[in-house]
Amino acid sequence: MTKLLKALGAGAAAAVLITGMIAGSACIARAQSAVEKQGAFGGSGVTAQPDKPPININGCWSGAMEDVYAGSGTGDVYFVQSGNKLLPSPSYYMMYFTWTDGSYAYGDGKGTAAAKTFHFKVTYKTEKGCSGTVSGKLISGDLVGVYHFTKVCAKNNGFGPHKGAFDFTYDATGSSCF
Repeated sequence: MTKLLKALGAGAAAAVLITGMIAGSACIARAQSAVEKQGAFGGSGVTAQPDKPPININGCWSGAMEDVYAGSGTGDVYFVQSGNKLLPSPSYYMMYFTWTDGSYAYGDGKGTAAAKTFHFKVTYKTEKGCSGTVSGKLISGDLVGVYHFTKVCAKNNGFGPHKGAFDFTYDATGSSCF
């Protein structure tokens, strides 16, 4: 009888170990996502969700600005957009801003457009080291954003320091973009 109890005890211990291993692997299997399981059974596997397309800001935008240093002003930006990339136009400067104190900033640059925002860095071609940033959003059909030019550039009363905000509307004719 003692041998029978020992055999049953050993069998029960083995059964508990095997049951534990099966239960443990079931937990691991449950941790897989539905997408991974689909791939494991001949489906398409893990699929990337499409990114939201970038805002479409291609073309000419112009309007009012308010600068911390120079007061009010007007400006325009002309975007050549290729997907999420913002490139300089072969015909226009990418950006031209003027303020009531007589200062101005203009130049070309490169940037990006995301689903809700855009950002570009502009450079002043005739004076090395002069640059600034322009960022914003498309809100109710207007480009609304901020700009910041940090370096004072002596030639032609150009860049900086300028820091402020703008509200531009789309110009389908392109006439407001020099």
